[in-house]
Amino acid sequence: MFVYWKEIGNRMGVQDIPPTLEKLKEWVVGFEKENIVYSDSNKICAEITMELYLRGVPSFAREFAKNAANSLLEDRVRVALGSPGPPAYVKHLVVFTLRARGWMVRNLFLPRFKNKDVLAKKGPDGRLQREQFAFEPWYVKDSWLQRLGSWFSSGGRLVPGEKWKSSGYLPEEIGPFEYIEKSREPVYKQAEEMRKYAESGGAAALGCPFAFGK
Repeated sequence: MFVYWKEIGNRMGVQDIPPTLEKLKEWVVGFEKENIVYSDSNKICAEITMELYLRGVPSFAREFAKNAANSLLEDRVRVALGSPGPPAYVKHLVVFTLRARGWMVRNLFLPRFKNKDVLAKKGPDGRLQREQFAFEPWYVKDSWLQRLGSWFSSGGRLVPGEKWKSSGYLPEEIGPFEYIEKSREPVYKQAEEMRKYAESGGAAALGCPFAFGK
């Protein structure tokens, strides 16, 4: 797995990636100690993100949900975000719940009959359209079935449509609308550089890092 993601980093132009997983772990610890510190901007970003995730949670359950979410954070990260420490009982309850779920899925659930496909699908014009969304129906195909499902899941607030670019997207268009045209050429250039890098054999001059296993 490390070799796979290291090669992706190489193809993205990431510099100075540690050569082994052990070296990467050492680098991560040092980086966190030096750079993960509190700032007001961290706190603002964390609070806004938390509100986004919890906006569908009833008000009476929000405090518990926040504590449960904070219990999943490492102490260093939680302090850097300015998030309060959760009560001990919440941490224990979250750990117990996750372990119980893991045991149930491992021992009581049937295997999936097919792989879960969450990737966007290409439409007739080559644009990518999503079938699922978490918060807002961006790039979701506008069909009566999707409209009905989105309407029920959002309490009547959200349905696919042109407001949410239901016609789909191209990878080079991702981002703020005002930069769609400006972003095309840089994306094409980077994609071409990745293609040439891959064709030349990649970091190890082997193409796919796992080609030798075929």
